Amino acid sequence: MSISPLNLTRRNLTRNLVNRKPAKPTTINALGQSLKSANRLSASIKGFFRLALEFGQQLWWKAKATIILLSVLLLSAISLAMLWLQHKFYKLTTKS
Repeated sequence: MSISPLNLTRRNLTRNLVNRKPAKPTTINALGQSLKSANRLSASIKGFFRLALEFGQQLWWKAKATIILLSVLLLSAISLAMLWLQHKFYKLTTKS
């Protein structure tokens, strides 16, 4: 009986499958733990960005309210200054 390369390959594959050592439980546990910690890290990063986005939106609304308030105050000050100037110039023109 001659040994063909195909038979040799089959024999090696069968021998490798039979003699293969099972994976160490510590390796599987370590892989599972690393996946769990990666999922936790991913969830915490997502949570951080969600909180940052919410805080940024709240800050943006506060900034918009502050800008509106300051613009109203500025317009009021300009109006009062114009009224005061008009009053002063009216007094100057009516005296003569």
